[in-house]
Amino acid sequence: MNKIKRFFLFFFVSLFLIIFDQWTKHLAVAFLKGGAEIAFTSRVLYLLYVENPGAAFGILRGQQFFSSCSSPSWYFWVFYTLFGRFRLPSIADK
Repeated sequence: MNKIKRFFLFFFVSLFLIIFDQWTKHLAVAFLKGGAEIAFTSRVLYLLYVENPGAAFGILRGQQFFSSCSSPSWYFWVFYTLFGRFRLPSIADK
């Protein structure tokens, strides 16, 4: 697959996943915020609304500036690794 096709595939899959993620977050706020629970099976699987004020597991709580500044650099690194000249070595190369 050439670089242009890979770029558009990556772009549209990423766009779809971002839109799907935002849609599910909207549904969670609309239906679960306020203490409601949705049970699928008793005592095994249910949905409950919980907010996390930081990054993963509450790391960097209250430091949105750092997160806002570091996120674009990670996106650039992933994009450059996938489509740029730089390639990470893989097991198949050995």
